[in-house]
This record gives sequence, C-alpha cells and structure tokens, in this order.
Amino acid sequence: MARRHVPFLLLLSRVDLQSSGARWCGIMLTSEAAERLSIKKRSVARLIKQGLIVAEKRGRDYWIEPEEVERYARERKPAHRPRRNQVTYSVVIIHNTTCPDCKGEGSCAACEGSGIVVGVIGDQERAYTCGECDGDGFCSLCSGSGEIEDDDEDELPH
Repeated sequence: MARRHVPFLLLLSRVDLQSSGARWCGIMLTSEAAERLSIKKRSVARLIKQGLIVAEKRGRDYWIEPEEVERYARERKPAHRPRRNQVTYSVVIIHNTTCPDCKGEGSCAACEGSGIVVGVIGDQERAYTCGECDGDGFCSLCSGSGEIEDDDEDELPH
C-alpha cells in the first residue's frame, strides 16, 4: 500500500492553527488575555463585547493586540471585593495607667482620704460623710489602687 503525502497544515487542528497563527503575528488569544488579566475567558469576551477591549473575531476566538491587553490592565479599576473567608480578629490590649482622679495616690480627692467633708452653713461648720467615696476615703474610680485599666482595641485581619 502506498503512503499518501499529507500537507503539514492539514495535520494541525483548527485550534492549533489559530493559536499558531496568532502567535506568529504577535497576537494574544482570549485565553492568553484572560491569563494575563487574571480573569476568566468569558469575562474577556464580555469586555470585548462591551467595547472595553478592542479585538478581532477570528473563527471561534478573538485575536487581541498585546498592547490592548496591557492598556486595559493599566486603566481598569481594581475590584474592591472582600476576600472570601477573611476573618477579622479584635485584639484588646489592657494596660494600667495612673488614675486621673487621685493622680495615683489612691485617696479620695474630695475629702483627701478622711471620708469626711467639712461644710459651712452660715457661721457654723458641719462635718458630712464624703459623697464621692461614701466615707471610706478611697478614690471611687480606682478603688484606692492609684491605677486604672486602660484598653485599646484594634482589628487585625487574618
């Protein structure tokens, strides 16, 4: 049986011929543009139909100039979508600071730690239980320790 000579171009499939032809001309196909832009082929086709990317229809595929893909990549606005499954942690840092009421002394500022406040009515002096500390003589904000807990809350993405 005699062998038939088959031309080289007939051995290539239609897709191979288009891909090869596009590469020889320095043209990108839809799949290459999608890979460069990190999007799907369908999205590239949609952008072409919307007129955002200029391309030429050749068979089942679009031929796109690489400069056109680079132009679109520079000009497009990034999608501001939150990442899927992104967890945000709230971190609370607690530290002690000097009490602003008693300035770190621990005693009540109103009665100076005695628990009694002296008041004058007319020409008479009277002693009253301190209303700030209820007579115990300790600072009501820090309970006599001279320090209060101060917390700062920050959100950290994971």
